[in-house]
Amino acid sequence: MMSDFAEILKERMQDVGYSAERLSGELGIHLNTLYKYMEGRCYPGIGVASRIAELLACSVEYLLGRTDAVCAGSYRPRPAFSAWLPMLPKGLGANKYQVCRDAGIAHSSIYSWQSGKTEPTLDNALRIADRYRVTVDFVIGREK
Repeated sequence: MMSDFAEILKERMQDVGYSAERLSGELGIHLNTLYKYMEGRCYPGIGVASRIAELLACSVEYLLGRTDAVCAGSYRPRPAFSAWLPMLPKGLGANKYQVCRDAGIAHSSIYSWQSGKTEPTLDNALRIADRYRVTVDFVIGREK
């Protein structure tokens, strides 16, 4: 899936006319970091992935190759995950501990996410989305 992200990212950048220099500048990340994403060596965090999707006018789902629809819904600016976390389990019909258990994520992650010290990795967001059959954009708080 990482190679899908890399290929789709490059294609989408070309489609909307973004150079790597321009995108890295607007994201506020080092150009070498963007190249790592473009080469499929790593995923961005959910904050950067969300911002990439915003700038390239698409969904995170699309960037991950999980849908062919460039923009399959209505999106809002992504809230801080610590602010979104209390609402996420309600939308999934579970509590936050069930979400972690069902997605195979350590419960200690919840405390770190709640405090705002960290946010889920894109891989964790994918696990939750897969387990509950929702979009990654919903999991990270972008989907209306």
